[in-house]
Amino acid sequence: MGSDAATPPPAPPARGVGWTDSGLLVAEHIQPLVSGGAGEGHWLLDLFSELPIPRQGAWLSLNCGGGGLEFLATQRGLFATLDGFDPSPEAIAAAERWVEFHGVGGVRFAVGNVADLALERGAYDLVLSQYSFHRLPDPDAFFARLDAALRPGGWLILNEYVGPKYFQGTPRQLRIVEELLAVLPPRLRVHWPSGGQKTVHIPPPVAHFLAHAPCEAVSSEELVAGLSRRFDLERRRDYGGTILNPLLAGIVANFDPASADDSAILRLLALTERLLLREAGLPSDFAVLVARKRAD
Repeated sequence: MGSDAATPPPAPPARGVGWTDSGLLVAEHIQPLVSGGAGEGHWLLDLFSELPIPRQGAWLSLNCGGGGLEFLATQRGLFATLDGFDPSPEAIAAAERWVEFHGVGGVRFAVGNVADLALERGAYDLVLSQYSFHRLPDPDAFFARLDAALRPGGWLILNEYVGPKYFQGTPRQLRIVEELLAVLPPRLRVHWPSGGQKTVHIPPPVAHFLAHAPCEAVSSEELVAGLSRRFDLERRRDYGGTILNPLLAGIVANFDPASADDSAILRLLALTERLLLREAGLPSDFAVLVARKRAD
């Protein structure tokens, strides 16, 4: 990230700092790419409309955060019981408050690191996870554990980062990001951590990850192949992020959702990414993956 100014950093904006924090991008870019033509309006609900995934099963949710996705599934009656785990005590506390307030039964949240969980054999009908498996140091070993934890015919639903290891990006990808940044108005390039102008996207070097976050995106490039070795991959829905993720990191909150001009620019950026994915062979960095336990 290049910065032309040295002003003190402002407070993080309330609307978020990542590309998936944009409601417009979620509704008009991500959701259509993931939905597969179903019309429920949410990627998880659309999968249930499209695939023969049974309801009222026992679910395991990994990296559940504060439980937003799990609460949606609760409200739609997608499961009978759910065990949710997340490494953040604060997130789990928030999820537990929701369960207590609404008097939801059959739902249990607990603090736990995904890779270290002791999973009971044959305990679950479905495993759900968002943005956690790319941190697994040994995905093959973990997929074997999930296979054992799933009942016959069980499902695995992942919403994942599957791009370059350690978020390094390719020269082509970073060049496109830099050229798009160059044509954005300065007001949309204000980078909240530095207060300066975002002119390039420079990923932290691998040495930084090895020293401070050695598991972050350590296995992202291997996830799909590892999953396919152990399970039957029923669906892969790519939804991009190859350009939009590095491009909008730290600046997405500058796009005012009430502004017609800002919304039009976001739509053009999303269209640019879709065209590059479809016509220029640019790979997708994010995907929803649906797999099923193989018959013995």
